Amino acid sequence: MKQLTIKVEKGHGYYDLTSHPWGGSFNRFDKDYVLQITKVLTTYLDGSPQKVTAIHPSTNKKKIGIEI
Repeated sequence: MKQLTIKVEKGHGYYDLTSHPWGGSFNRFDKDYVLQITKVLTTYLDGSPQKVTAIHPSTNKKKIGIEI
């Protein structure tokens, strides 16, 4: 199965889900990243991802939530 990735631009917001629930610890990316999606939580009507989880690439440990 092909891994889904998304490109996020500097300034796009995300939630740190490592120790807080969705809506808790809000942050913004400090540069552009291509992220590997770990889970698709919701989709748009056309089937494309809307809310996803990923691992923050700067730490490779921090689980993050992103709304696309």
